[in-house]
Amino acid sequence: MTGRGVSGGGTGQTGTGQTGTGQTGTGQTIKGIVGDLLADIQLGHIDDDVANVLAERLRRAGIEVRPEEVEDLAEEIENHASR
Repeated sequence: MTGRGVSGGGTGQTGTGQTGTGQTGTGQTIKGIVGDLLADIQLGHIDDDVANVLAERLRRAGIEVRPEEVEDLAEEIENHASR
């Protein structure tokens, strides 16, 4: 996936990982999950691996994302949170 960035608390992601349809509602949900996770990291509320927490939150929201995409996004979130 290209074109993603964590700046502004969003992913810039166009697809869900399910069908690549670019559904706006799901994109907004992903943005919300990423924003919440970023805030939780910055507040020191996350003790677990960010990729595991992200995958669990996406799963609970009913969003399927390939594991490698979760890893890439988690790395971007971690990098953004450490700034």
